[in-house]
Amino acid sequence: MPTYDYQCQNCGQAFEAFATIKQKTEGFQPECPWCHSKEVQQAFRSVMFIRSDGGGSVMPTSMPMAGCGPLCGPGSC
Repeated sequence: MPTYDYQCQNCGQAFEAFATIKQKTEGFQPECPWCHSKEVQQAFRSVMFIRSDGGGSVMPTSMPMAGCGPLCGPGSC
């Protein structure tokens, strides 16, 4: 089940919430576990790409790792 990051607009606490993709498309809105406010906003922290060929994860093309070869294809990390 996907994990989503949220920040409470009432108390400022950051927290994670679990929801299915179906719940998210239907307007899932969690409650803050500290102050129980529904005034929360989804926070986007980071992104990781998973290769579909089973080759592991790669950094986004705009963020190459120093000393690393091409991000895909022969000679990739």
